[in-house]
Amino acid sequence: MEFYSHPGKPLDLHLREVAMEMQECLQDIPGPGRDVLPLLAAVTGFTHDFGKYTTFFQRYLLEKVRDGDKHHHAFISGLWGSYLVATLLKKEETILEATLAFAPLLCFMAITRHHANLDNLERHLVRPGDLEDPELTEVQPSLRYKLQLVEEQVADLFARREDIFPSLLNAQEPFNFFSPDLLETFCSSWRGIYAQLYRLHRRFKQADGFTRRKAYFLLLALYSALIDADKREAGGVGAVPRCCLPPGAVDSFKEKKFAASSSDDINSLREEIYQKVTNTITRVSLDQHLFTLTAPTGAGKTLTSLSAALRLRERLHREKGYSARIIYALPFTNIIDQTFTVFGDVLRASLKDFAAKESNYLLKHHYLADTIYKLEGENAGEEFSLEESLLLIESWQSEIIVTTFVQLLHSLIGFQNRMLKKSNKLLGSIVIMDEVQNIPVEYWELVREVLKGLAEYFGAYIILMTATKPLLFKYGEAIELVGDEELVRQFFNRLNRVQVQVDLRPKRVVEVAAEFARQYDPSRSYLLIVNTINSSLELYQCIKQFLREQGHEPLMFYLSTNVVPLERKKRVEEINQALSSKQKPVVVSTQVVEAGVDLDFDIVWRDLSPIDSIIQAAGRCNRHSHKRGGLVRVLHLVDEEGHTLA
Repeated sequence: MEFYSHPGKPLDLHLREVAMEMQECLQDIPGPGRDVLPLLAAVTGFTHDFGKYTTFFQRYLLEKVRDGDKHHHAFISGLWGSYLVATLLKKEETILEATLAFAPLLCFMAITRHHANLDNLERHLVRPGDLEDPELTEVQPSLRYKLQLVEEQVADLFARREDIFPSLLNAQEPFNFFSPDLLETFCSSWRGIYAQLYRLHRRFKQADGFTRRKAYFLLLALYSALIDADKREAGGVGAVPRCCLPPGAVDSFKEKKFAASSSDDINSLREEIYQKVTNTITRVSLDQHLFTLTAPTGAGKTLTSLSAALRLRERLHREKGYSARIIYALPFTNIIDQTFTVFGDVLRASLKDFAAKESNYLLKHHYLADTIYKLEGENAGEEFSLEESLLLIESWQSEIIVTTFVQLLHSLIGFQNRMLKKSNKLLGSIVIMDEVQNIPVEYWELVREVLKGLAEYFGAYIILMTATKPLLFKYGEAIELVGDEELVRQFFNRLNRVQVQVDLRPKRVVEVAAEFARQYDPSRSYLLIVNTINSSLELYQCIKQFLREQGHEPLMFYLSTNVVPLERKKRVEEINQALSSKQKPVVVSTQVVEAGVDLDFDIVWRDLSPIDSIIQAAGRCNRHSHKRGGLVRVLHLVDEEGHTLA
């Protein structure tokens, strides 16, 4: 008898392919549990749709006949998966470490929620004593209803077991961990199996912090690998073949693009930092997983970090036998586009097939990014459909992914099915967090713990990059790639390229605009950064009016988050083009230009803000040290009642 998971898709084939895909996804993950994780992955994949063997589901799928909710399959599949995991782990000759003792619980949760978001496990468990009552009168109504469905589903499976055995035996090839007696035992004692999960959860709540944290990451790995493999296999979209990346790609790019660059102090400093970082990453112990890269704004950190990541990736492949994906995260979408373009230029210069296989090598992922994924191989140059592209993009099927802090952190801390689909790509990866000072201080401890956990339990390498180093990692936890504190200080001192003037007398927007108009010099370019959208709009209009009254018509731009991202990106490009062509624009903006935007002005005015924001603003002034000296003016804007605008 044939069973189906989806229209036209045999259920045994679907189970086998998801199991094999999950096992392949997690088999090379470094860190503790590397030996047993592929087994857990295979069992989870093999059992995740077990409930589809019921008559209720097959009639629902093939005949569109619905008998209440009896076709629901995730909960009973989770019970079957937890039972099979517990049975197989008992056969292990070695003593299991503490975390793996909770593997049945993790498998149950991953499977039960694979069509939904992760949830509080306690909502899905019942005290063993309450299960002794056949009517389940003490069980809360929604869970009682679910268990009554399982009762009927189990009876149906047992009655059809002779038909189901051949399909399950076929599905478990080449794993060989299923035998017919397991199904019969499950059907006759499923309530006891379910009760054991409650007891296991009680023990888990009393476990030490290390065990609980590691269990969290194991669950993340299983759940993410399952929903990723399940969705793509159901959609007929396989995993994209891995690609090689040349470790010296940035060197080659620099030789071609900057061969004729001047040897002034800024370029000399960039090269010194570049060489220092790349030398450190090729010699540091691979047992060290946490790094920082602290260098002045405009010191070429983007290319330097990419080169470090490529060299580290090559070392990991040579010394540890796996290829780490490179995840480059930034706070704002506008600088993601800028970074993605630079990375594309670097890879294009070294890879002959980059144009045909761009998405295989490099992917941009944020909520406004293009949903286009190009095929590789014989069909190079063609494109997947929108649905297929989304499956590949949202699961980060690429070697280098440029994304946002939101996407990265929701993949580590979140609970949403769609966001966690790509979490498995973070295991064993190289994560670069650029402009990390933009993470609000109230989240530092949480971010620190999940990044350390990712490194400790699954071998990821973390590089935090900034010009204004926040204390995200505690002293001694991370290695500074640029060098010791004294060397970093020397690099900063060599870029003493701006003069800072501070005037903290409270001023209204119109007063600042009038002062600007009086000091305006048409031969200088200006950037004015304020703290609120309303004050930025008012300042823009006032400056424009005052300059016009004085006979000036400068090229003016406005930037803020209230400008739609596509238009904001266009304006940044226009500003950059104007500055590059020696025009002298006046730009009024909020903090949106402070992090990573490669713009270079003669004079910057900055509303009073925390010191790291002032330093970031100063990074847009005399950025390349080509001018006669930059000026940063710090002002204090207030509203009509004299309150600071912040």
